Amino acid sequence: MGVTVMIVGVGRFGLHYARILSRLNQERLPEIPYISRLVVTKTSRESAQRMAGQLAEQAPRACPQIEGAAVRDRASLTAALEQYRPQLICIAASDPVHRHDIHPVYASVALDYGNVLCEKPLCAATGDGASLTAARRLLEHPHGGRFGFELPFSVVSAALADTPRIEKAMNRTGRFSFRWGAAGATPLGLVDNLLPHPWSLLPRFTTPLALHTSRTADGAHITGTLQHQRTGACVDLSIRLSTRRAERSMAVDALVLSFAPADGAVRVACRCPGEGCGPASGREALTVSNPLRQQIVAALNGKPMVDAQRTYESQCFLEMAKGYVP
Repeated sequence: MGVTVMIVGVGRFGLHYARILSRLNQERLPEIPYISRLVVTKTSRESAQRMAGQLAEQAPRACPQIEGAAVRDRASLTAALEQYRPQLICIAASDPVHRHDIHPVYASVALDYGNVLCEKPLCAATGDGASLTAARRLLEHPHGGRFGFELPFSVVSAALADTPRIEKAMNRTGRFSFRWGAAGATPLGLVDNLLPHPWSLLPRFTTPLALHTSRTADGAHITGTLQHQRTGACVDLSIRLSTRRAERSMAVDALVLSFAPADGAVRVACRCPGEGCGPASGREALTVSNPLRQQIVAALNGKPMVDAQRTYESQCFLEMAKGYVP
């Protein structure tokens, strides 16, 4: 016997889920449940079946059954869930009209059937706190404990907290400063899509008190104040989001960390100010192995790395960046 996993929306990012899941059985690790059936969905049944066939060819015999199904709205999602009864539902869909706002709708339906891992963003922040209603519904759902939010840098953050030098700097710092960009990204949805990454790197013992967002030539600049829950001290925050630069870095006072992809993993390097900001600069601090895979395995086991409460806090941070005052 094994478990059934469904991926709702195998597009550009959903394909990453599919490739990882279709190969998990090959690892033969005791902490990974055996996946006997993988169901991939697209809006068209024909395209979903083609995708299932491609995955089966890429990883022959890795998963006994890889099937394709059509999911285009809430009703068809419910029908697919009734048919397959998956133990894990990964949500990576984007609606042509509602875009990522479909995520909490699908997640609420899926939670009645099994564990859920939802890609970011949960939904677009509106600046008036309205999107928090959707996040709160997941938090208050009878099966809300099954919900997991896919924030890869939460996995990186946990690894940083286990690194004594970095953990000490984060405890003592008076300022967090981020530069976070995606070359070629569009200004539309910049905050919703990029800001969850630096937010998830902030220590959980910090609470945002106030945020202000201003437009820049290549994106946005978020400034604000955090409060250290343990000491009550205030900490300055600066996050520069860019649509032109692919830099991803965090400065904790004089300690600067840069983050770069490395074959599915994330390489974290330490450097001093002024050494440059490219992925190759600085000496390596640690490498975090495939954060998405780690989150998928945790969700399979019903132990999400980012739970519904943390998801609500993430959405509140996005709302504050757009002008909401809690």
